[in-house]
Amino acid sequence: MKIISLSSSVAGPACAVAKSIKKYYYNDDYQTNMFDYLEISLLSIVQILNLENDDINYLYLNNEIYLNKDNCNSVKFNNFHKMISHHDLKNNYSEKDYVDFIEKYKRRYYRLIHDIKNEDKIFFIRYGLENESIINSFIDRIKILNPSLKVYFIIVDYNENNEYINNSNYTYINFYNYKENINYSEDLFFRTMEYNWKVVYNTILDTLQY
Repeated sequence: MKIISLSSSVAGPACAVAKSIKKYYYNDDYQTNMFDYLEISLLSIVQILNLENDDINYLYLNNEIYLNKDNCNSVKFNNFHKMISHHDLKNNYSEKDYVDFIEKYKRRYYRLIHDIKNEDKIFFIRYGLENESIINSFIDRIKILNPSLKVYFIIVDYNENNEYINNSNYTYINFYNYKENINYSEDLFFRTMEYNWKVVYNTILDTLQY
């Protein structure tokens, strides 16, 4: 069994999901997954999973690189709907740094595919509400890669409308219901995930009992 972050389409919670999984489930003994530190749409994740043969070898093509507010270089992968790395490529990078960056993500891609094809259960955790048809496309593609894999899709969110969403294809956790656990003087996304990770973990444990 594995827990894998599907990140978020928003930069803040994108990193928070992966760091919480790494810290609170794997005790920091964890190999980084493909989407852990990417700002990425779920559609782009589906596009990644639909790559043919060695298409990942062309990940270096058609990318836009620009300096961001953190004095790092953001890399926007323009061959995908929305897929951006904000912290992997430092300022004043060399050509070798860029090659190493691409190779790193290729290794993470192959690690992801290996996990999907070889694990018996995977809990995928995504921050933010998503279009149900895209979620279904994601699950359908996973099932093609490994028909015997038990796929669990968990959406975590901070929705002040206090919505409750019941769907058989995924579990929805609204952290707004646990807002008393958050210190608003701190980073909202990271503290929200950290203080409420037990809610996510208990959801996983409850699911495994069935």
